[in-house]
Amino acid sequence: MSVIDIIIERKGWFLGLVEQHLILAGVSILLAGVIGLLLGILVYEKKSLAKVVLGITNMLYTIPDIAMFGFLIPLTGIGNKTAIVALTIYALLPMVRNTYTGLDQVDPDIVEAAIGMGSTKRQLLLKIQLPLAFPVILTGIRNMSVMTISIAGIASFIGAGGLGQAIYRGIATNNQELMLAGSIIIAAIAIILDLLFGMWEQGVNNHRKFKRGVVLVLLLLVFLAAVIHLNAGRTGKQITVGYDNTAEEAVIANILIDLIEEETDITVEELGDLSGGETVLLPAALEGEIDIYPEYTGTAWLTILKHTEIPDQETLNAQLNSEYKEQYDLEWLGMYGFNDSYGLAVSNEAAEKYGLKTYSDLAEVSENLTFGAEPGFYERADGYEGLCKSYGFKFKKHSDITFSLKYDAIQENKVDVITVFTTDGRLSGADVTVLEDDLEYFPKYLCGNVIRSETLEKYPELRSVLEQTNDLISDQDMSMLNKQVEIDGKEPAAVAREFLKNKGLLP
Repeated sequence: MSVIDIIIERKGWFLGLVEQHLILAGVSILLAGVIGLLLGILVYEKKSLAKVVLGITNMLYTIPDIAMFGFLIPLTGIGNKTAIVALTIYALLPMVRNTYTGLDQVDPDIVEAAIGMGSTKRQLLLKIQLPLAFPVILTGIRNMSVMTISIAGIASFIGAGGLGQAIYRGIATNNQELMLAGSIIIAAIAIILDLLFGMWEQGVNNHRKFKRGVVLVLLLLVFLAAVIHLNAGRTGKQITVGYDNTAEEAVIANILIDLIEEETDITVEELGDLSGGETVLLPAALEGEIDIYPEYTGTAWLTILKHTEIPDQETLNAQLNSEYKEQYDLEWLGMYGFNDSYGLAVSNEAAEKYGLKTYSDLAEVSENLTFGAEPGFYERADGYEGLCKSYGFKFKKHSDITFSLKYDAIQENKVDVITVFTTDGRLSGADVTVLEDDLEYFPKYLCGNVIRSETLEKYPELRSVLEQTNDLISDQDMSMLNKQVEIDGKEPAAVAREFLKNKGLLP
């Protein structure tokens, strides 16, 4: 399927993403415009502050966007609020700088003449200096707006929606056409916006055009406020299901959404493609930004609760639920039945060359090989350091690779060893050999639903729905579902719905 075909086929979904993208970028541009204009005027009036204010905005501008979100999540959570704060911060620099530069370039003789004619400071600013500085200010607005449209794609990283969702979903599901479609639409919006600003700049020397521009901005502000008000005004029974940016969690979340909406009158909002796993999902649940999310017992036991000893599975499950309830007021309800544990895979070439069958075999030749894993694996309690310590691995080099690109990296000989999940859809037909964990280092990672106790008390009908997910999916089922998304290019929602129909849980 070509990029054009996928846009046409899913035009409704893409239009929704465009709306989200424009609202996020538009609100950020308006906030940055107002704040930047005021700061620019301030540093012009008090030039002693210019170096400090411009220096701070320059410094903020250099912070990588991923790092900025990381700083903000503990303060403002996930979703639109954090995205708008981050985008506003990035948009400030061109606005502050161009406002200051534009005012500073106004002819001093004109200012002196206006003062001589009795203009007050306010009249001087509003009727003389700002109109004369507006061409330079408009260039700042133009740069700020185009840049904000472009980088707003990163907002979906923290569940704020927008066209970045198509890009991240395309990466997570190995769907290059979907990824390209999102990128092309963002680029098209940025180009169109740049052309419109260029047309505005051509006539801006006309004072009437300045007034028209102000009216245009005010109308845009009213429109965005109305859209936000309408979205905020939705009422009724509603919960939010969140999930990580993997095909597996997308399928699981959609299975849950379909079951809830089929058997209750609760409307479910989907907050997906959240990168960061438990480091984002748990804080979001604690803040009430999501109500339910899929989690894995191994991750919860070792990474979140920081246990080191692993008891039998029945004891672990009981203690897990008890500690989550006590520490976080969260409950585990509904265990899907499949075990998606970590594993190590090597290229078939390396397996044949070194005769690799087990992790212990790998340890003997690890100094000749390069290891690759997603960034979070290096920070986990059961991750890279513990694994190397247990088996004595001494890899020649290790690299950070996103989940969806690991198989590409090993096929292109960028790495020799990768972490895999035992239900990976891409394992089917991949040119890799999965090794035996002969010391049984990795625990079981049984997937279940984590729900806020407050949500369960508010909507007790959810209990029976979540209990339907017990032993619903086998390891083979999950691998097959992942393959349909990662290899066959199907949508997680469609795969989930078809699975539930085959199980007789949907009509």
